[in-house]
Amino acid sequence: EKRSSPLLGFPGPTNDEVEEILNIASQVPDHKRLSPYRFILIKGHDLNIFAEKCARVLRASGAHNIEEKIQKICNYISSAPLIIVVVFSPKDSVTVLLGEQRITAGCCAHMLLFASYLLGFNSYWRTGELAYLQETSRELGLIDGESITGFIYIGTSPPGFVEKIKKSNPTHTTLSSCMDLLKPISIECAKINDIVRICELVNLAYSSNDEFRSWTNESKIV
Repeated sequence: EKRSSPLLGFPGPTNDEVEEILNIASQVPDHKRLSPYRFILIKGHDLNIFAEKCARVLRASGAHNIEEKIQKICNYISSAPLIIVVVFSPKDSVTVLLGEQRITAGCCAHMLLFASYLLGFNSYWRTGELAYLQETSRELGLIDGESITGFIYIGTSPPGFVEKIKKSNPTHTTLSSCMDLLKPISIECAKINDIVRICELVNLAYSSNDEFRSWTNESKIV
């Protein structure tokens, strides 16, 4: 199972391994094959330059506890052999909405984590305020319309590293169970506001059966 590690060190992937990681990360759902993403590789001496850019951006932002944040970020950067910036780079399309394209970029970031793990490394997906400040985008050479999806740190975890596995209990339902809750409802006319109410009922059915029943008892369409 893949585990994220916030503590990373050397060695990092070789050039050939980086190419393999990027190739794997690009095999994601991509409507119309627009490739609405690109990668910026930061390694070697560029890590120092990146740390300086981050410090400059944070100081200009006037963030709280600025020097403490800068020290923390610089420590992360200096310890990682490789940082891959995933850039959301949307393409003009009539059929593929920006939301779909953004999801594709997010899938790429996610696949970078798994690809690095498959090759024997560990990784960590960071965002934070640096990912959302326009000045960071300018420092990294992003063009208008582009944004940062995440900074993927890749390296080797320290000996003995063990991360607690997140307990997963995802909320789920089925379409049939949702429709069963709607069976008692009779609709006398198909007015727009009635249709909106039905949509609200479906959402309530997902969140709470008790809330759903309370709402339907008060609804004029029941």
